[in-house]
Amino acid sequence: ITKPINFWDSNNFALIFDGTTNRLTDLELGSRGLTGTIPPEIEELTELKTLNFFINDISGEIPIELWNLTKLKTVFLGAQESGQLLLSSGIPPQISNLQELEWLNLTGVPLSQPLQPELFNLPNLLRLRLEFCGLSGTLPEEFASIFDLRLNGNDFVGPIPQAILNSTGNNRLAISNNYFNFSELEPLVAAGNYQFLEYSPQRTLDTEQTVNSEPGEDITLTIDDTDINRSSRETSMNNTYQWYKDNSPISGADQNTYTIFNAQASDSGVYYCEITNPLVPDLIIRRADITLNIDDTLTLIDNDINDISLYPNPFNNW
Repeated sequence: ITKPINFWDSNNFALIFDGTTNRLTDLELGSRGLTGTIPPEIEELTELKTLNFFINDISGEIPIELWNLTKLKTVFLGAQESGQLLLSSGIPPQISNLQELEWLNLTGVPLSQPLQPELFNLPNLLRLRLEFCGLSGTLPEEFASIFDLRLNGNDFVGPIPQAILNSTGNNRLAISNNYFNFSELEPLVAAGNYQFLEYSPQRTLDTEQTVNSEPGEDITLTIDDTDINRSSRETSMNNTYQWYKDNSPISGADQNTYTIFNAQASDSGVYYCEITNPLVPDLIIRRADITLNIDDTLTLIDNDINDISLYPNPFNNW
């Protein structure tokens, strides 16, 4: 190891060398507080099989040279704590060089779409983590070939592809915190083809919100459930709503809107709504938090105006 040594400035490496070639085969540097960028000289580690930079503070573009390490089996690059790794042009087609790759984790790395076909053509890829990557649209049907797949925290929406519904022999599918609704997930749950299926909670289209108001106002909290009801009116008729304040259910707040009449300081808190439906009994679709601040310093005080000057003089009308 020559040039990269400054980047890997740590006293607790986890390194494994091949006994025959004396070349580095496993580089385990997860959760080591690493900062800086990944150097292009990483391609000098030609015998590398495991590369783990998971949960550090690394930033910047993932060098294209990394995808030339043809013996890689495991690549963990995601979940940087304060840094942000990037693939500005998406997963590069050079990933096709990694024909032995079995496990790829890019959690938290923003990805453009569509995902490159080279990713799905890797013959040995069994485990794929693309959580919180900003992916949207419908699920690519090619995901059906992945044995262990995590896609939590993206913006996927729409019907589940038939190829995924029909897939058998796979271990895990995790798609919670996307925008799937009850009728879209029902056939996936009914198929029962995954040993571990994670799909709750899902999100509405709402974003987090802060509402500031003076005492005495009537405040109506709303939820955008258009995405929940897009599939069928018959499904939406069975929706059940429950509003919460500071994680406690509010008695009688069981509609898709909730009005606080004559709001006072005691009504300040964090509100959200959960939607359930007997179609998929264990699925919760949750609205993002609304932080409500009732502040009497926001009150408008009427002031009498005792002196008015008008110009020009004389004047008429208003």
